[in-house]
Amino acid sequence: MGGKCSPITVEPECTLNRCKNDAILQLCNQGIIEEFDCSAAGKICDDGACVDAVPEPYCGNGVIERESGQQCDDNDFGGKTCASMLGSWYTGTLNCNDCQIDTSAYTLKAGCGNGKLDSGEKCEGSNLNGATCASLPGSWFAGTLKCNSCYYDTSGCWLKPGCGNGVLEGSEECDDGNLSNGDGCSSTCQQETDRYCMYD
Repeated sequence: MGGKCSPITVEPECTLNRCKNDAILQLCNQGIIEEFDCSAAGKICDDGACVDAVPEPYCGNGVIERESGQQCDDNDFGGKTCASMLGSWYTGTLNCNDCQIDTSAYTLKAGCGNGKLDSGEKCEGSNLNGATCASLPGSWFAGTLKCNSCYYDTSGCWLKPGCGNGVLEGSEECDDGNLSNGDGCSSTCQQETDRYCMYD
């Protein structure tokens, strides 16, 4: 007898928990495939289970996605403050613009060491307020003026030789640090013998 063989269709084996697509979870129940729609529960099907969907990164979702270059999101600054970003002298409010931190609303606290010349300070850091050794009172100073704790540090300054510098030198009989007459030491650093002493 001649005849043709008919193809036999074999049903796929029922395996435990698999995803049909991103939404449909297929469960094997006693050899019968049952389907469960993960999306109905607000989830997706992944690796044979319904899991929470991971939102696509976007600015404004309240999550800082650093891998996409975000520094902040809404009011979440990742623990950063003006002080932690700019330095301990800074205070104020951070703003989040397009998921980038904006520090423009800062306030600089007053005080020695803040990098700004404040009222009552002679100098601040490298800012000597225009002063030099030579510009200090007496004008006998030369050298390098420095700033230490917001006051002038004259340790790098030195006195130019000559009458009036407060140092007894050469033919000087006296040197009281000025060039005034009538104070016991003349403008040429000689003792004044014709001055009167006044007593109460």
